[in-house]
Amino acid sequence: MRHYAKLTGLVILACALPAHAQNVDRDVEREDGIITRTLTAEAADGRTASLVQQAQRTEDGASSVATRTGVNGQTTTLDRYTEKTETGRDSGVAVTGPAGQTASRDYSRSYTEEDGFSRTANARATDRNGDTASRNSSANCNSGTCARERTSTGRQGDSRTVRNNASRNDDGSVLRQRSITPPNGETRQRERTRGTRSRRN
Repeated sequence: MRHYAKLTGLVILACALPAHAQNVDRDVEREDGIITRTLTAEAADGRTASLVQQAQRTEDGASSVATRTGVNGQTTTLDRYTEKTETGRDSGVAVTGPAGQTASRDYSRSYTEEDGFSRTANARATDRNGDTASRNSSANCNSGTCARERTSTGRQGDSRTVRNNASRNDDGSVLRQRSITPPNGETRQRERTRGTRSRRN
């Protein structure tokens, strides 16, 4: 089951309420571990706007869904979540506008320790047109060797990868290797041992 992150404060209140609101009603209800906050505002001409937020927190994560209804009757929904996993945490947010178009952002991170450590982080953002950009990174270190890699992919599908490796030689020096692969696919490499000049390929 996915859990959603609690929204800290009614951050979209200003967008929901009509200008120069004459009356503002606030209501808070708690039931089965869910808190529902409702704000209703009425303007001088009788038009109303509202904001309803439901939030829940558990041992494994939290959730928040906020629905904003403007004076024109159109609605916008903000959906946030955070969730513990066996090795890290996942989180995200999605905004659905009046026309049904959704923009979202998701992030996951994990960390393990076994003969060193391993860490991964993945982020993805999708705009209302459905175009997606992502960024994935990883790091692994064990037995005196560390390897790190990061790949970024733009909304047009172009990607860039950076790799960094470091290892300790028998004489105690450290060999560092770095490679960069841009969108054109032509990888550039650099290698350096501590105390010596770089060698480029």
